[in-house]
Amino acid sequence: MNFEHVRVTATDTRKVANTSATVASTGTDLNGKAAQDAARQLRERLAKFTAEKFGGSTVTPDQMRFANDRVIVGTDVIPFGEVVQKAYLARAIVVRRFLRDAQALLG
Repeated sequence: MNFEHVRVTATDTRKVANTSATVASTGTDLNGKAAQDAARQLRERLAKFTAEKFGGSTVTPDQMRFANDRVIVGTDVIPFGEVVQKAYLARAIVVRRFLRDAQALLG
């Protein structure tokens, strides 16, 4: 993904009220590692979703390639935004089903 799609902001206690106090580079270390871990988790989840949605049974998540705002699935190239939108909508459907089923159980 191109860096112009990434938004970086300063720490703001109005957004996250329980942030830790920072001393020198400690805040950079903590926040940097948190961002790195979040990006890794997101990539893993998107790779799994994309392999299942677009790769059929021929492409595994570890074979996904993310480059230049595109996701390469075998020989297919899918815009990154399309993958994110489909993943978001799929998750929204799962949440709606859960809420509907929970509501039915509770009466």
